[in-house]
Amino acid sequence: MTDSIVISYHDSVLRQSDLALLSAPNWLNDQIISFFYEYLSNEEINDPRIGYVDPSLVQLVKLCAEPFEADAMLQSLNLSAKEIVLIPINDEESGNAGGTHWSLLVWFRQTEKFVHFNSISNSNVKAAKRSANSFATSIGAKVPFKIVDADVVAQKNTYDCGLHVLSISHQICINFLTGARKESFYFDKKAVHISHFRERLQKIVGRMLKTYHPSQVESTSPLQKAGHAFNQRARQYIHETVLVPVGEFEVLNKMNEATGFQIGKIENEVASISARLVQMSARDNEIDVLLGNLSQLIIDLEQMNSNVSKIDSYTKKLEEAIKSHLKTL
Repeated sequence: MTDSIVISYHDSVLRQSDLALLSAPNWLNDQIISFFYEYLSNEEINDPRIGYVDPSLVQLVKLCAEPFEADAMLQSLNLSAKEIVLIPINDEESGNAGGTHWSLLVWFRQTEKFVHFNSISNSNVKAAKRSANSFATSIGAKVPFKIVDADVVAQKNTYDCGLHVLSISHQICINFLTGARKESFYFDKKAVHISHFRERLQKIVGRMLKTYHPSQVESTSPLQKAGHAFNQRARQYIHETVLVPVGEFEVLNKMNEATGFQIGKIENEVASISARLVQMSARDNEIDVLLGNLSQLIIDLEQMNSNVSKIDSYTKKLEEAIKSHLKTL
């Protein structure tokens, strides 16, 4: 059985296998974390001062050997202009998907500090330092910078680390918008309730299934064919203008991995644009119907005006006939 896409939402995609991870005792993967960050930035907390970094991109940046490699990957995010940057990290040290633990590294521009929110003490220390070093230039951190360990609730099992990352991310964003808990990096560990947050995440995904399932955005119209053609041209363009020129550099392998990431974004954006165009087409049809009705009303109104003119003419003739009759009496 194919692992079909069940949600296509902005730059994130969830498959059937991803949904199974929403229930305990499962470890959240980077796809679910990416989806929740897309949800926060587009639905609940749309604030340009907050930067959300996709965990797949974090992994690529963390493994960069040179600062210019990281800068090239992060340039479009404009992180140096953000007040807060959320960086989900794991302990995987290769270029492959994997790892055994998630934690959250957050850059606070006002205090010029990286803060590490880690639900398992003394873990991910190496990953946090390596990530901070890779992000420092793009984020505008002055060297030397500090990495502060936040006081957080310890996870009670081996699989809730991803939920801790999402719950803490959500709380920091909310408190940043309201100005609450500013003195403690917009965070209160007493407000972390993982079981409730898991239920909340499941409800969010369930709600999105109704709106962003591929069946809601797919179309058999020429728009779909145009989307496929665009994907092919995009793949060719990326190959010719990105992969080939950087062949002389040592970053080729990393850029190959990043290309797949960017193509996924392009495909999702095409699907989103196609859906919006279909909606616009439906609205155009409704407008055409309304314009037709309006035209008919204008015709009816003109006919009524003609009838009123005739009635006025008949009325004047009747008045003249009555006056003429009265004079003969």
